[in-house]
Amino acid sequence: MKYAITLAVILLLCCGMLYSGTDYREPEPLDIPAIVEAKDAEVAQLAAENAQLRRELLFIRIERCESSYRPDVYGKAGEYGQYQFKEATFNWMRGMSGLENLQWKSPADQELLARWAMENNLEKHWACYQIACDQWPGLCEEATP
Repeated sequence: MKYAITLAVILLLCCGMLYSGTDYREPEPLDIPAIVEAKDAEVAQLAAENAQLRRELLFIRIERCESSYRPDVYGKAGEYGQYQFKEATFNWMRGMSGLENLQWKSPADQELLARWAMENNLEKHWACYQIACDQWPGLCEEATP
């Protein structure tokens, strides 16, 4: 047993000496803001080439701004859900859409009605539409079919 422990110590020391060479380097610090900016530029370029992608990016940006994707959040003025519909606005758009069975507090129904609204050029009813336009110049003008 004494010899096994001695052998294990020798192996650990040898392996440690072999590994302690110059092959280890500290990783370079990541420039996260630059990475995000580069990825945003890449996505913006793809969106500039694809109208459907522009619409989807606008949709996602509005949802992110309105609720951070949270389906059960209330706004200060009584808005609700991931698209922050006021109940009266939801009911008005529901009537215009012909999708009469939609429920104001249903996340799936909110998404369905928000998509309908944006496909019918009603995206300006969201305050975050202008914020998305300001953050991604050209996205909003080009996104309207």
